[in-house]
Amino acid sequence: MSALLASCAALLGWLGFAGVGWWPLAWVAFVPLFVALERAGRTGAGARVFLAAWLFGALIWGASCHWLVYTLRTFSGLPLVACALVAGLVFVAHGGLYAIFGWLVWRARVRGAAVALAAPAAIAACEWLYPRLFPGYYGASLHDLPLVLQSAELGGPLALSALCLAVNGALSELRARPGAAAATAACLAALLGYGALRVNAVEARLEDAPRLRVGVVQPNMSAREKWSDLREGARRLFDGSRELAPAKPDLIVWPEAAWAVGVPLGLERLPEPMRAAVGAPLLFGSIVRTSTEAGEPRLLNRVLLAGARGEILGSYDKVERMPFSEYLPFAELLPASLRSLWPARASVEAGGHVAPLSLGPHRIAALICLEDLLPGFVRRVVREGSPQLLVNLTNDAWFGESDEQRIHLALARLRAVEQRRSLVRATNTGLSAVIDPLGRVVAAAEPFTRASFAADVPLLEGTTPYQRLGDWPGALGAAVILWLAFVRRVEPQPP
Repeated sequence: MSALLASCAALLGWLGFAGVGWWPLAWVAFVPLFVALERAGRTGAGARVFLAAWLFGALIWGASCHWLVYTLRTFSGLPLVACALVAGLVFVAHGGLYAIFGWLVWRARVRGAAVALAAPAAIAACEWLYPRLFPGYYGASLHDLPLVLQSAELGGPLALSALCLAVNGALSELRARPGAAAATAACLAALLGYGALRVNAVEARLEDAPRLRVGVVQPNMSAREKWSDLREGARRLFDGSRELAPAKPDLIVWPEAAWAVGVPLGLERLPEPMRAAVGAPLLFGSIVRTSTEAGEPRLLNRVLLAGARGEILGSYDKVERMPFSEYLPFAELLPASLRSLWPARASVEAGGHVAPLSLGPHRIAALICLEDLLPGFVRRVVREGSPQLLVNLTNDAWFGESDEQRIHLALARLRAVEQRRSLVRATNTGLSAVIDPLGRVVAAAEPFTRASFAADVPLLEGTTPYQRLGDWPGALGAAVILWLAFVRRVEPQPP
């Protein structure tokens, strides 16, 4: 029965998460899990609790990241069975986050702690400390709730995850602990009030903010087509840029590695066909081929900023690489015979700086691929360079026609609120979008379509609590859950 309840909780959690987006379920999805943990722990066997929570974690990660099988198959060319095995190992490993979370909540519960307190502390600590190949925060389920979303500027995604689990915990003990439920409701009401105040304050700032008219081109080519048909890729980029001419953009953005032909290491000016087609400053992604000191071939995933006359104004090389496609995790532990089976493109060299690019007086931070999913990395980018605009260039075609595109956009919306910056996303197949500093999607293209659009993007500066303090909910949560689970000693409450 515990396994069945954990599986039902995983189903509800997946449906409530950002991909499917049935966000009301996110407030109740963990309730069956807490019941499962209680049933599994009645014999005093913590191992059963651990396994039930691990089952939940592996299932919810597998459901949310099912696209990994397609990605591995498309990119590596390995047999489907091998790709499914690798993906399954990743899901099981990532499920360990919830195994630890569930065990800590159960241990705190049998020591008399309220789940409404133990669950938010445990999720904040586990999401903060547990190592993962792919970033994921359950609080992103709340991305479509504008008043709740504003809490991200206080404590990032960990604050939203903690809030979501506090409500789940309160509902799981509603009859046994009405006081805890009342306290949780008061906390939620206070955060909704804070959100309303911040929406009004930021909207007032947006009215007076300087603006940059940004055009976005979404060429919509499959992962393999983009590299096999370079002529068609260039045509779609050029045609999309020409369609933007009536809007007179101050900047046009192409996606990650859009210019698949590649560029020389020391490029100083765009080729004439690009200058003629674009006719405006251009921010675009491409690939640079280089080598190590030992002569081994290496690639740089690069973004270049060109002026209206085609002169290169600056460049940025991707720092946070994508597992499996740009580097092979734990490659040093594998024999050379196995490493040789992986594609050569999985040898992208990490960039060495996060400095913004300058377009006249405007400072623009480029984020490539998954970099906009990493709150700590984006915080570093903003703290070190004080950009006025965040731009994410990505290629989500590697994930097929899955819900990964919606998950990526949802997580990106949190970055805009955390830093109070506009965020422009230019993607190959979608979802290209413009997100304002309140986390609202103000312009977007439909996924898996060719599209071009322009929007006036407000440019804000300044700091936020999250920018100054970082992931403090994780540190606080770790201290609280350790106290509840190992130090605090009171009489256990009846089930």
